Amino acid sequence: MALLTKTGSIVTPASNGDVVITGVGFTPKLIMVMRGGTSSNVFFSVGAATPTSQWSVVHSDIDNTTVQPTRYASLTSAFSIANGGTLGSEGNVSAFGSDGFTVTFTNTSAAFSYRWIAFGGADLDVAVGSVTVPSTNATDFSATGLSFQPKALQVASIWSGSTGTILSDYLTTLGFATGAGSAASIQAGSRTAATSDTFRYPSDTSILKRALNEGAAPDVDISFKQFNSDGFTLTADDAPGGTSPLPYIAWGGNINVAKTLVTQPATNVTQNVTGLGFQPDFSLSYSSQLASSSTDSATATNRAAISIGFSDGTNSVATSKSSADNVSTTDSFSVEYDGIYTGDTSATLTTGQATYSNTADGFDLGWTDNDGSQREVWVLSVGSAASITIIESIGTLNLSTQNPTIEFTGTITVEE
Repeated sequence: MALLTKTGSIVTPASNGDVVITGVGFTPKLIMVMRGGTSSNVFFSVGAATPTSQWSVVHSDIDNTTVQPTRYASLTSAFSIANGGTLGSEGNVSAFGSDGFTVTFTNTSAAFSYRWIAFGGADLDVAVGSVTVPSTNATDFSATGLSFQPKALQVASIWSGSTGTILSDYLTTLGFATGAGSAASIQAGSRTAATSDTFRYPSDTSILKRALNEGAAPDVDISFKQFNSDGFTLTADDAPGGTSPLPYIAWGGNINVAKTLVTQPATNVTQNVTGLGFQPDFSLSYSSQLASSSTDSATATNRAAISIGFSDGTNSVATSKSSADNVSTTDSFSVEYDGIYTGDTSATLTTGQATYSNTADGFDLGWTDNDGSQREVWVLSVGSAASITIIESIGTLNLSTQNPTIEFTGTITVEE
């Protein structure tokens, strides 16, 4: 198969140093990281690494009666966890090998589990980096210097002008685009110790939108403009008021990509999603765990919920975080699930889980633990673009006047 994937896990070691991962089965081109494990607090982290660049964005919420919610971003480490007001774990992908990679941990203050996904294969071009969001409205900004033209883009932000520093509040936003007019984003936020200061906001028109409080209208709007021959261009329609780093993953090569909006069914069924026009090799899911929210709403909604997942039909992982309020000692949760999507969480309940399998023209979602809430999930699907290349031509034939026996001595290369 021309696109290759593998998942696994890492636990923060007892002391600083290297953790060597083998058995991947191919040379990784990209390592994507999600915070794993289950906790009665929120520890959320997403990271990415290639041999030339890496980043992570993090938020935490430890029942917020004594510790304020926090956020953290790194442009040098793919594995990071903020443990309340301190950095609990951090490691960078220091080497890529023919069968795996090495993570060098520089902070081992606490033991946290991470899930990683390795991507590779001849058809895949991929780049990891960061661009700077400008401070003025209606301003284009671009990433350049990539060795390929992207076909899909993922971005992440905690809306901070600095990296490497733990800040109060969390304002984590994730988004993706597959082309002009085809973007989506989700945000989870938590601020001061008040029952109405956890919130979420989804968009199906912008690659990033940010709201600052429950009931607040979005104050930042970043739209996707275009893919370029060596990068991409975004537009700060409503800028954040100060410059902010924006980490990204750019996907390209001999691939097909598609964005799909899926509405969770009201009962536990197998949901058939078709019409992609190709068979995916894998998909990534995004959700703020809201129902009937595909059109941007005027204001942010209560509860700081956010989910991200991955599946290739064999390897799967999803992580879901939820904070109902900022004063209860039992209303912040983290849940990991071996599927592509896991919905709303509480101390005793996870609702809306789904497993995943690829089909010839889309994918199937097997829903379990359904509570009837028809939440919406955006799915980014990626598949190899099969091609036939004729290396040598043997001439032309007029089949209306000839009935030949053809002996072909050239080469036909078929990639699937």
